[in-house]
Amino acid sequence: MKTKTRKMFRIPGYEVLLAKTKRLKEYRDRKEGPILPTVMTAVRNCILNHWPLYITYEAEEEDSLFKRWCLPFVWGISKFTGNNLVRAYVYKGKTQTFYGWKTLRMDRIRNTAVLSTQHFLPKPLYNPFGDEDFSEIILQAKFNPDQYPDLNIVDD
Repeated sequence: MKTKTRKMFRIPGYEVLLAKTKRLKEYRDRKEGPILPTVMTAVRNCILNHWPLYITYEAEEEDSLFKRWCLPFVWGISKFTGNNLVRAYVYKGKTQTFYGWKTLRMDRIRNTAVLSTQHFLPKPLYNPFGDEDFSEIILQAKFNPDQYPDLNIVDD
């Protein structure tokens, strides 16, 4: 006795649509806004080339933008919220708490300006072997002390 098997009807692009829907749901669950392409490019270039970065950062309260100068070291995904974060050393500008090491959400960075005339070296407490607050590290600054013998180094 033969059993009839039913052919599955496939809608063209169905798998792509399912993947996009899944990504959108994950994106919505993270409560993360869109990341500007210029922000991603600026952060990437600053980490790779050890350049300081000027940013306009949106705080938790609405309509409060702060200007900050920072040294971005690590870009990764938070293991707690799944948001794209930048671990940076903030050394100038307006902040609600303190200068020093901060974790900045990339979707809250509004404007950027790369300060490519200067380079920076590792700051105190920098961990070159990773960051325990990130589930995935996308990009991390690598340093060789002999790499910049005669460049203008940022030093607070």
